[in-house]
Amino acid sequence: MRLLTHNFLKCNEENCTGGYPLQIKLDDTSSENVKILEQDFNKEFVKNVLSKVDYDVLYNTAKQFGISLLFSYTSQHLEDEGFLNSIHHALFKIHIMEGSLICPQCHVSFPIKDGTLIYIYIYIYIYIYIYF
Repeated sequence: MRLLTHNFLKCNEENCTGGYPLQIKLDDTSSENVKILEQDFNKEFVKNVLSKVDYDVLYNTAKQFGISLLFSYTSQHLEDEGFLNSIHHALFKIHIMEGSLICPQCHVSFPIKDGTLIYIYIYIYIYIYIYF
């Protein structure tokens, strides 16, 4: 599961409010709970996606994985290829392979197995309005 996916997920448990962002808990028993997978860089695509994500959530999630992003950015940064490459790396190359997403409010846990979020319970509502 990419960090891009994580950025758009919210707990949708019936009586849960404030279930965003979901917390990432890696599986400590797995030797490969995170992988870096190569992905072609497309500057315009990254800029488009960046306008749709919650940057504060991305910043804090990336920090959890040892990725340094700017605390905030301006329109000038959107022309900086180094900045866009760091965003690309965080959003598209980091893959959570084993672990779970946990709601910070109701503590419902959604497992991640082999890089796929398991929808055993349909409690997550995906806010994706990116048009590919």
